[in-house]
Amino acid sequence: MSNELRIALVAEGPTDYVVIEAALRAILQPAFVMLQLQPEDTKPKMGKGWCGVLKWCNERIDPTLFGFDLVIIHVDVDVATKKYANCGSSVENWVNEKSWENLPCNKPCPPVSDTVNALEDVIKSWLGGIKPNHTVFCLPAQSSGTWLASALLPPSDHLLINTECNLTLESRLAL
Repeated sequence: MSNELRIALVAEGPTDYVVIEAALRAILQPAFVMLQLQPEDTKPKMGKGWCGVLKWCNERIDPTLFGFDLVIIHVDVDVATKKYANCGSSVENWVNEKSWENLPCNKPCPPVSDTVNALEDVIKSWLGGIKPNHTVFCLPAQSSGTWLASALLPPSDHLLINTECNLTLESRLAL
């Protein structure tokens, strides 16, 4: 039997896997294996991005989850500014059926923590109102691109001003 920590990742996209894996390797002492459950090429109907994460949460009954020590659900905090309509009419219908918390749910920033707390409530509603055991929410403010910028740019870089509240930082990294 392996001593490795088994981690399942539900994320917006494959780049998030790379960023989250690097962060975990920097902070976790025991070895771990991480498997990305979402997005998954064999389930294209789920889609990618936050809508894919939402759909995965909605269909989360997966017997393979019992083999994991930890499940990480990743959604960028900028999702708090989105609308369910962005995910299509079927998702819009689920909102009322399932009594999901409202989107958008963003709060004045700073502090970003108010928006993070509101978004956590939204994600819990996607999961049926509870945060399952051994589940961690990974909610980078405003995106995992913010983590990249903070890790790679010098502290004095103008892009790092007000990073936690800057909705355009990730798109400006490519400039």
